[in-house]
Amino acid sequence: TEIGDNYFVGALRAKSGLAELGATMLSGLIGDFQVPFGKNVVSATWEGEEDTTPESQLNFDNFKGQPKRVSAVVPYTTQMLRQSSISVEDWVRSEIIDSFARGLDDKAINGSGSGSNPKGILNYVANDGVNVQTMSGNDGSALTWADIVGLETLVANANGDFGSLGYYANSKVRGRLKSTPKESGGASGYIWNGMDGKTPVS
Repeated sequence: TEIGDNYFVGALRAKSGLAELGATMLSGLIGDFQVPFGKNVVSATWEGEEDTTPESQLNFDNFKGQPKRVSAVVPYTTQMLRQSSISVEDWVRSEIIDSFARGLDDKAINGSGSGSNPKGILNYVANDGVNVQTMSGNDGSALTWADIVGLETLVANANGDFGSLGYYANSKVRGRLKSTPKESGGASGYIWNGMDGKTPVS
C-alpha cells in the first residue's frame, strides 16, 4: 500500500513548555559544571565626615550540576525504508528529539533527583533555598485567587519579579481556573483571566 507524504498524521503529544517560558538552556557541556551566584548585596550606610564606613562582605555560592543521560531506541526494518514514501530516518530522528524535549520537561518539573534522574522543581523544598507556597490538603488544594497573589508575592519579595515570568500549568489546572471566580459571586471575573496578562503554559 502506497502512502503519500500529505496523508501522514503524527501522534498527539504533550507540549514542551520550558523553552516557551524562557528557561535557560546550557549546551555543549561535557562534564560537571558550576554556576556561581552572589548570596548578598553591598550595604550602603550614612556616616559623618570623619567616621569610618563599615565594610560589606560579599558572599558567594554556586549551583552544581552533573551529567544525566537520556536515551531512546527505535528499530525499523529495511522493508519500511524501501516502501515508505516519507523519509523514515528523518521521521524517526524527529520523534526521538521530540521525546527528549518532553522528557526534559517532565524531569525538570517532577524529577526525583535519585540515580540518573534530575531533581525537578516540585521536589525542592524551602531548605533548598527556594520559595515554596504551601497549600493544605492531599496533593495541595484547589487554587484560589489568594494563592495566585501569594505565589507572585513570594517572587516579588525575593526581588525576582523581572525578566520572562509566567505560570506552568497543565490543562486540568487551566480548565479549573477558567471556571473559578476570583471571589464569591464572580463579579470580578475568573482567576485565569486575572493573571496580569501572563500566559500560563499547558
